[in-house]
Amino acid sequence: MVGKLISVVRAFALAIVLFLLWLGLSGIYTPLLLALGAFSSIFVALLCLRLGVIDEEGAPFGLFFGGVIGYWVWLFKEIVVANLNVARLILRPRMPLSPNFFNAPASQKSDLGKVVFANSITLTPAKAAAT
Repeated sequence: MVGKLISVVRAFALAIVLFLLWLGLSGIYTPLLLALGAFSSIFVALLCLRLGVIDEEGAPFGLFFGGVIGYWVWLFKEIVVANLNVARLILRPRMPLSPNFFNAPASQKSDLGKVVFANSITLTPAKAAAT
């Protein structure tokens, strides 16, 4: 019973997040479209609940309030630093360059963690392989 309640709470949170995303992306705030957006968000959340795809990894709402904000700040800083390094290399063509590849070992356990890690690597101007 507790597991079912947790799934319903996650579905409700998913519906709210989907509606807020829809609201932000649509930019149209007429009553009819607000109602259609709310209906479609609730429909998708109920469909996900019925299909059983709402789990702890698929709806990691606890992460958003903890580490995700700090991670975004860190990632933004790393992207800026990497881009400045590339710009410096381009503007100083006499710098000795030695392109190479390396493996970045992934210590993440979940599939979501591995995807976030791999996407973080591809956002910076570097060549790396996630293992």
